[in-house]
Amino acid sequence: IFASGVVHEFTTGAVGPGVRELAFPVKDAEIGHMLEITPVIEKVSVKNPDGELLETKRAVSGGKLQVDFEARREGSHRVVLEIPEGVGAVQVVAREVR
Repeated sequence: IFASGVVHEFTTGAVGPGVRELAFPVKDAEIGHMLEITPVIEKVSVKNPDGELLETKRAVSGGKLQVDFEARREGSHRVVLEIPEGVGAVQVVAREVR
């Protein structure tokens, strides 16, 4: 039995406004994957290493946007952020969780 919790974590960020694509690693496709984005912005998407858009589930809590997705394989994935006017910077924390 495996303990639950964060297995891998990677932090990155972008300056806005504008469209920004940030790479983040997926080391284990067999476990859960989530992005925590601060502050909450509306337009966020996730791409796999081939550039295909992945289905996401979103939730907002405590001023942060949580985006859950299923990574079907390891490799460098990308988060696409459409940072609106008035938002100077966005922080993204990518987590692999059990």
